Amino acid sequence: MFHQYEEYIYPGGFIEKINEILTGSSEMTVLTNKNAFFINIILIWIQTPLFIILGIHISPIFPIILTTLVFVNGFVHLGVFIKLKKYNPGLIMSIIFNIPMGLYLLFRISNESFANLIELVSGIILGIFLHGLLFIFLRLKKNENFREK
Repeated sequence: MFHQYEEYIYPGGFIEKINEILTGSSEMTVLTNKNAFFINIILIWIQTPLFIILGIHISPIFPIILTTLVFVNGFVHLGVFIKLKKYNPGLIMSIIFNIPMGLYLLFRISNESFANLIELVSGIILGIFLHGLLFIFLRLKKNENFREK
């Protein structure tokens, strides 16, 4: 929640910044308010409790996926900062929460027999893959927008 607050409220500007990064122009729109709403409501606010419940009742892979998504998202923000040498909305919470919490949880999961090695590796791979799907979606939107112009 604090991460989204930083991205969208204060200081905000995540949608504009991601569009500028993806297109090289602030005039080209790849991520819209509607897409951002879908990503944050469906893929974060619904997926998070669902994956926790599935982790309790079905398989530890689900919380591992969730942890990996948080961890990878933090590194994406950090990578953008390193590449562009500029702040991006979500960076501060990524540094003080996403990366340390993701690292801590993955460490705890791997050391406390919460999951076996196959579940741990599978969850991490699936988490990376799912985060990658967001970028594929944004690239497809970018290509779609360029074809329309």
